[in-house]
Amino acid sequence: MRDILLSLQGRAKAAVSIHNNAQVWISPYGYTTERPADYAEMERIMTAGAAAIEATYGTNYPFGPGSEVLYFTSGTTKDYVYGTLGIVHGYTLELRNTPDGFVTPTTLIAPVATEAWNGIKAMANAIV
Repeated sequence: MRDILLSLQGRAKAAVSIHNNAQVWISPYGYTTERPADYAEMERIMTAGAAAIEATYGTNYPFGPGSEVLYFTSGTTKDYVYGTLGIVHGYTLELRNTPDGFVTPTTLIAPVATEAWNGIKAMANAIV
């Protein structure tokens, strides 16, 4: 993954790591409560993405720095692409919570994928 990201340095505008299942849109930083210098821009993009997700099926996606909306982390993709590669839009999208925890029921796979894709499209459209 690192080599692929490095090969895109200077060309990539965003990088999104998709995880299951905290139902939150996460920006840098995960390792400190200090907000990035570009946080206002990140917040603008997360607002657009979360709104598109909610518009799909009504699923609420809180958003913000990982250390604030989830828990402290280190060595994450979003922090690496922002801090090392200079990609402002480095995010982790934690997919919708489900009653079964990390095992998404087959009946929810398509709705979860659809709302996530709508959020990612809105993010991309807001960046360009």
